[in-house]
Amino acid sequence: MANEKLVTLEQLGIVKAYIDIKDESAIKSAAYVDNKISLYTTTDKSGTAAVEIDLPEEMFLDQTKTTFVGEFEWSDAAYPGSTNPSLNGKPVLVLAVKGDKTVTYSFISIESVIKTYVGEDSETVDVTVADGKVKADVKISADGGNALTIKADGLFVATADKSEITFATDDEVRELFKTT
Repeated sequence: MANEKLVTLEQLGIVKAYIDIKDESAIKSAAYVDNKISLYTTTDKSGTAAVEIDLPEEMFLDQTKTTFVGEFEWSDAAYPGSTNPSLNGKPVLVLAVKGDKTVTYSFISIESVIKTYVGEDSETVDVTVADGKVKADVKISADGGNALTIKADGLFVATADKSEITFATDDEVRELFKTT
């Protein structure tokens, strides 16, 4: 571990100061092994340690095992000690967090982070997605008598003569919905 020497020197310096000042009659030596400080009552670190201090395990992202998988396939051999996240066939970000002796895997479904959309066939609209933009082109029949046309600026305008449109009167509406 790259920081092991720094951790050892720093932690043992604290322990040595304790030995020299506070309790020189009881603690005679100290050792740092496997992320643990052991304090001994003997000068040669023999016998059982009088006190053991477990330090927190240093953990970091293992960039060699952290990866994006386009079509994920879980297996215990590939991700030992992990639980099957039931994401087979989906895009997954696999995070590998490495401790001193272990690797812990986390699986993030890209579908839960990024919403994907699939276009549907349509006879009335062409939808395209490109460069992060969604574009919809409405199709209008070129047959005569259509109520809409597309102007040169892309806007739709009515072609029907609005003067020909008649609205029902209140009495006509009442008559239409009259119950017997």
